[in-house]
Amino acid sequence: MKQKKKSHPIVKGILLVLILAIFAGGFVFYTEYSRPSKKGKEIEVVIEEGSSTKKVIATLKEKGLINLQLPMYVKLARSPFRNKLRYGTFKLNDGMSLYEILETLATGGQDEDVIVVTIPEGYTAEMIASRLEENGVMNGQEFLDALKEKAKDFAEKDQLPDEKQVYYQLQGYLFPDTYHLDKDTTAEEFIDMMLDEFEKRFDESRRKKAKEMGYSITEVLTRASLVQMETDLISEYPTIAGVINNRLEKNMKLQFDSTVVYAMTEGKYGVARVMYSDLEYDSPYNTYQVKGLPAGPICNPSQEAIDSVLNPAEHNYLFFQTDTVKNDGSNLFFETYDEHLAASSTANRGEETKESEEMTTEKTEKSTVESGEKTDTKK
Repeated sequence: MKQKKKSHPIVKGILLVLILAIFAGGFVFYTEYSRPSKKGKEIEVVIEEGSSTKKVIATLKEKGLINLQLPMYVKLARSPFRNKLRYGTFKLNDGMSLYEILETLATGGQDEDVIVVTIPEGYTAEMIASRLEENGVMNGQEFLDALKEKAKDFAEKDQLPDEKQVYYQLQGYLFPDTYHLDKDTTAEEFIDMMLDEFEKRFDESRRKKAKEMGYSITEVLTRASLVQMETDLISEYPTIAGVINNRLEKNMKLQFDSTVVYAMTEGKYGVARVMYSDLEYDSPYNTYQVKGLPAGPICNPSQEAIDSVLNPAEHNYLFFQTDTVKNDGSNLFFETYDEHLAASSTANRGEETKESEEMTTEKTEKSTVESGEKTDTKK
């Protein structure tokens, strides 16, 4: 019988060294990529106007602010600061995390007259107005007035919801992002900036997909706004979008608490608990009272929420409720009301003992009622 050739000890040694090197390299990369923030010494960095990303990262390495360049490239690609790094003089320190360094480079430096405004995902027009005023950017009411005027000459006005049915026709179209404004930027100019960003994000491929699905742009945004407000987890967006599809296909009311709160607070939110009596609030937004979708978007949704509507998960779920066991913001999904009710009863058993009196008048969890049925929602 022909004997197998044994591997030479030197070959084995080389392979072992290579394997160890790969593991060591991965460990070093991960350590740098995920390094936490800590105290460090201040280092001033000057980024010249027109500097490429390669030049910026090389400068950070030269100044001792980062140990490796590759982790910073990856961190930048996965951050909201891609293509937003600025020039100017920056005061950094070598104890910053990579994210903090990028955030400073994207919001500092440049002209001191530039105001950086971040509009979080899921903010409403009303919430944007409050943030602008609180930060001394502009008068909030002027922003809201300008928003109503802007709708009158909007390029795709035929896509907008009925003016008489909604608070703001351009709700949903104000793309959440970080914006750089001059101190003399007007409300009209800022609105144009947000609308321009929306046009870039809701590109031709998404428009085509929406048309194929039979959705107007406003319908996509309305569905996406519900998805945005019904879960905190991006991973659940497609699933929630699927629940919306399934309930509408069965001619069921959506019964989302988020629509009640939006209607009651006129877009300001901030209600911690929804009472049973609130479900009767008379509004074209209230999906306990109206069949189908609310009159228009109930917030300005993120790119991920929009994409989940255009690419919903296919399943048979009709109900969902907060997972009170994990308590991590996730939801439990059910195909039948009986499954949903059983889970609700189990989750509430402990609370019923402590809050029996309060439960006679309030909802102890965010649930909905239709012909005796309960459907928990997230917001």
